Amino acid sequence: MRVLALDTATPAASAAIVEDRRILAECLLSGQKNHSERILQIIDRLFDWTGIARETIDLIAVSVGPGSFTGLRVGISTAQGLAFALDKPLAGVPTLEVVASQATVRDGFVSPMVDARKQQVYAALYRSRGGVLALVQPATVLDPVVWVESLADPAILIGTGATIYFDTIAAASAAKGCVIASDHLGVPRASTVAALAQERYVGSAGRPELVSALYVRPPDAFISKAQK
Repeated sequence: MRVLALDTATPAASAAIVEDRRILAECLLSGQKNHSERILQIIDRLFDWTGIARETIDLIAVSVGPGSFTGLRVGISTAQGLAFALDKPLAGVPTLEVVASQATVRDGFVSPMVDARKQQVYAALYRSRGGVLALVQPATVLDPVVWVESLADPAILIGTGATIYFDTIAAASAAKGCVIASDHLGVPRASTVAALAQERYVGSAGRPELVSALYVRPPDAFISKAQK
């Protein structure tokens, strides 16, 4: 199976072409904010580098959040456009699961944390048994210290929310016996999106219009409208 995968849920943007779990090409740009301009350029580069025809892609996968509202819209709309144009199925993969997978924990708890701004993080809790992740606590958004203090067991804390608020959560993490993973491990990668799409979400892949963003917290525009 040949998969084209995208991730634009955070300030980093990436795309990858993976064939039977082997990365043929991957490009990641960190700290870029103009995802709408860069992601199509990255995709074009991948096809140029590999010499692969777009029509030979079997599945398109995209990270669906939670994450940056604008980034998610860019990634999902781009993936949907490609899926429609190429007449291929589209699979949506939760961003927190992508980040948790990159901790590569054989056995134990993993807590992905993605910066939600406003001094909050998107977070969830997974348990790894033999390297297979199972969701323990679903995605939520809250203060990073409150989240860490709520954990009943030591966990690997990974993602932009863990590194950006490192100093803020350091004391609570130490008290809980948690370990904060290195920065580079917490940047979601498109190749991980592709791997999860093949392993866990290929069965749910289908019509592009059915894939939607997992916001967890309503976009600011919705909140302002409701307040008015």
